[in-house]
Amino acid sequence: MRVVLTVAALLAVSCTPSEREAGLRVVVTLEAGLSSKCMQLEIGAGSTRLSSDSTPLAGKAKVHVGIAQGTLPARVELRAVGFVDDECLVRASEESTLTSATFVKGAVEEVALTLKKVTPKTETNCEDGVDDDLDGQLDCGDSDCDDKPCTSLAACLVATRCTNGSCGLGAMRTCLSPPNTCFRPMGACSPADGGCEYSVAMNAQCDDLDVCTTQDACEADGGCSGVPVSCTQSSNACLEPTGGCTDGGCTFAPRVDAGCDDLDACTVSDRCSGQGACVGSRVTCEPTLCRAFTNQCTADGGCVFAMVDAGTSCDGGVCSLAGDCLPRFPYPPTNFEVVQLRAPPPAPTVLDCGETIIDTAGTGLPRTTNWCRNQPFEASIIKQDGGPDAVLVSLSGLTISPDAGLTLLGDKPVIFAVLGDVDLTGQLVARSGAATCTVGLGRDGSSSLGSNSGGSGAGLSTAGGNGGEGLSGAISGPMGGAIEPNFTASPLRGGCPGGRGGNQSGSPAPGGGGVQILSLIHISEPT
Repeated sequence: MRVVLTVAALLAVSCTPSEREAGLRVVVTLEAGLSSKCMQLEIGAGSTRLSSDSTPLAGKAKVHVGIAQGTLPARVELRAVGFVDDECLVRASEESTLTSATFVKGAVEEVALTLKKVTPKTETNCEDGVDDDLDGQLDCGDSDCDDKPCTSLAACLVATRCTNGSCGLGAMRTCLSPPNTCFRPMGACSPADGGCEYSVAMNAQCDDLDVCTTQDACEADGGCSGVPVSCTQSSNACLEPTGGCTDGGCTFAPRVDAGCDDLDACTVSDRCSGQGACVGSRVTCEPTLCRAFTNQCTADGGCVFAMVDAGTSCDGGVCSLAGDCLPRFPYPPTNFEVVQLRAPPPAPTVLDCGETIIDTAGTGLPRTTNWCRNQPFEASIIKQDGGPDAVLVSLSGLTISPDAGLTLLGDKPVIFAVLGDVDLTGQLVARSGAATCTVGLGRDGSSSLGSNSGGSGAGLSTAGGNGGEGLSGAISGPMGGAIEPNFTASPLRGGCPGGRGGNQSGSPAPGGGGVQILSLIHISEPT
């Protein structure tokens, strides 16, 4: 065991030790021609050895070292050891003779040592170019080095040994540790310096350790590089189309306050947020008594409602097919049900601008002419059991002024459902609703010898008139249309067509029109 010992200071010769002190004063004489640059003093007993602090030798002829006994045994062995470096790290072949010394209580004993070069008996290093044992033979030229490691002049030979006075045998250096994966796994040794040379594996796959590149490949200089990740996008209008790569993923700056579409029809004023999301203001969709919000909207943000079942009670009334809450009539309406009504205009209708016409001919809703001041007109086509289709008109109120009139034309009867007052002081002419009749139909006139009779009139609720006679009474006109045996107010229909004159073509003239007026309040008529 070797332990560094910090020795006591050199004891002065003139000092008289106390009766309990014991010490050694070691004087080391340095032999001329030493190669050692540093010295330590070894002290101990048996296999235990302690070393003093290092002492540089430059410019010295002697070294004095004082040692206090401390815990050392009474009898110790001393030796000075030389080192080839200034820090006493590499041992030299120079040391003193191992000398015994005794600690005497109360005294300082002097010990003399001489540091001299020790000549080894054998060659100790077979590749340093030095004759270690001073026998005139060095390295592999000394038989002491037979079969010992040596350094060959062939740079690519390794594990060489001294054989027959020279350095030989060994094996060629193997090159199996390329600098990186872009060099081929096996290289060749360079005779010039014994280093390994590797060729580049061009275009081989590699990893440039950059997560923001792809298709990494080896380059001509053995480096590895890849193609930068392309960060473009077009799917999100709230992010810039071009971004940057971070930690292997693309990031895009938000387009704050840019216009966008959040694909929700129930939001409006859609704009981009600072987080790159499209956010709109949600529309308010308030359901009504007869309409329920479906959580869907039209393309322009309008609310889509589902109609509750027609006939459902609502706020004192009943829900219509159109989703409106309409008041109940105080009596059962004839020829229609309240649920078939459309919501009437908010204000009563006033016809005071001359003749107004409602024409029910053809398909679809009726056409109006001179509907005063473009007031709202709400109407629908309904089917009557056992009768023709009818036009059902919804009104909040109806007034026909004395200097105005309303004329009904076409092939469908008209029903006015008025949820307020009716004031009829003007003229109402009904020519709508002509229908095919049975006994009520007017008969065509006859023709004979250039004499033609007239056609008869139509009947319905009363008998129609007979047709007129021909010239000089030669031909009698036909009998008028009879009373329809099953005529009632329901279903509503217009009068029967009249007959055509003898030997006449064209359509027969229609009979009286069909019109029905129902009021929720009352009807005023001129006296």
